[in-house]
Amino acid sequence: MSKSRYNVVAEHVKELLQPITDELKVLPKHTLSDREHTLFWRYHGHYPNDFAKGVMLSLPKEYQFISYDHLKNSLTATKVQSK
Repeated sequence: MSKSRYNVVAEHVKELLQPITDELKVLPKHTLSDREHTLFWRYHGHYPNDFAKGVMLSLPKEYQFISYDHLKNSLTATKVQSK
């Protein structure tokens, strides 16, 4: 039996990310403090799976997450066809 746990890093990454648009760019918000900016990149480098989870949670609803390459800072997602 698997339990779903609250992922603190992923949730914080969600707060630190600029809204993801159709360009699928993964960038920190412009309004972050120096501490938050440092945390953003620390999460990126030290917790790539949790960072990718935060990116996935931040995607607009019309996108389906495929992958996130933290070495290239490259997000791959597809636009879901509405029914």
